[in-house]
Amino acid sequence: MAEFSVAFTRTDITPGPNTARNRWMAGYGWDPRGNPNFTTARPLRAECVMIRQTTGDPLVAVRVDLLNLPTYLSRRIRARVVNELRLTGNASFMLQSSHTHSGPALPEEPDPYIIYGLSGSQLDEVNEYAEWLIRRLVALVRETVAKSPTAVTLSYGEGVAKAAVNRVGLGWQTDEVPVLLARREGTQAPVLALFGYSCHPVARGSEPVFDSDFPGVAGKLLETELGCPAFFFNGAAGDRNPDRMGSDADVVNVGTRVGEGALKVVRDGALSPLRGPIKAILRAARLPLAEDLTNPDTLVRLDAAYEQERIRAAQEGDAAGVRFCEAMRRELADGSTPVVYNVPVQCWKFGSDFGILGLGGEALSGYNVGTRAATPRKLWVMAYANEIPGYVPADDVLWHWPGPACHYESGWDENPKFSGRGTSMMAFGWPVPLASSQPVGTSPATPQSAEGVLMATCRKVLAD
Repeated sequence: MAEFSVAFTRTDITPGPNTARNRWMAGYGWDPRGNPNFTTARPLRAECVMIRQTTGDPLVAVRVDLLNLPTYLSRRIRARVVNELRLTGNASFMLQSSHTHSGPALPEEPDPYIIYGLSGSQLDEVNEYAEWLIRRLVALVRETVAKSPTAVTLSYGEGVAKAAVNRVGLGWQTDEVPVLLARREGTQAPVLALFGYSCHPVARGSEPVFDSDFPGVAGKLLETELGCPAFFFNGAAGDRNPDRMGSDADVVNVGTRVGEGALKVVRDGALSPLRGPIKAILRAARLPLAEDLTNPDTLVRLDAAYEQERIRAAQEGDAAGVRFCEAMRRELADGSTPVVYNVPVQCWKFGSDFGILGLGGEALSGYNVGTRAATPRKLWVMAYANEIPGYVPADDVLWHWPGPACHYESGWDENPKFSGRGTSMMAFGWPVPLASSQPVGTSPATPQSAEGVLMATCRKVLAD
């Protein structure tokens, strides 16, 4: 009897004129980007895979061609899957987004009012699409679980693709292309390929066209060559962009190189068999912010600072900056300011040799390097998993060590304890950046820093 079996389903989630209407696009600030004719280069898909072993709970992963899955949306889907469908425990269910910047806008994270300037009926479209999406993703899981699974062997390997650059000047080498291949028991014919790469899907640029970007091209190449579906999972890509950007030709070029990197592993027979048992773990890393937002005196000081920043933004004609400052002042006044930067850390372990680590948020590439070095297992690091509160930089970027180009990823510009205009913390609606180790240059990261807390949580998850 085979140790593993799989079932999988995919569905189209591209907005259209007759269903799932949402013409507003995500990914680029600071003005609205509409796609009124719902022009589509490559469909946006949601895909679900279930991996069963002979005993114990199955693993279920849903991945979507979207910029992100806002926290409230992710939690509603998880609650329905876990509680309504009585499918599995929390740790055995993962949601992951490809992070394409050519998909529809969603509510809350990043804030569509602050980052895109959407309001009124525009936001109604965004919210209606989100409600439709919740129903569709829950149905997708239901369809997958209802299928008769196929008995398979599982194997894993890593190729290489030189298709991305570090946009803030960090030297981390994270060009691996993870591949997990399910082959039919007996014939060993490919049944399903899961693969990944760490890179922003922005090869198309900001053209108002729905597009799965390079992951769609790479997936189609694998499917043509292997004769089975191929699902893409993004890695720690918060600081990595394609080395070619701005056109459909660039999408094809980057996607082809990533796809060829995955295919080479299979062609070379460089895949190692996986064994059970499977163990699933899910913990929350509560990352500290640079200021204590539970302190009333701090809130008063921030309110005054944001009023001054609002005045400066207005004088400079920065409409997005004004929106941000006004939003921060409203939150500070009504007590709704978020005080917890929650980053889920999830790990699926196969036997003693392999694991899949799912990090919430837009983790930067240093976390790929750090977590892989923290375990003797072969480790596939995914990001954009489960909840996306915002960017997750480590100390190097929070200190601005690579240089001023990293201010967007760090969340601050002039003051490391105040969210800068035009930064990621502004886009996601946080009044202050994450806390870094102090003094600057401290190594290893301190327990009071965001990097220290996240890495401690990862080490705990990997060791359990």
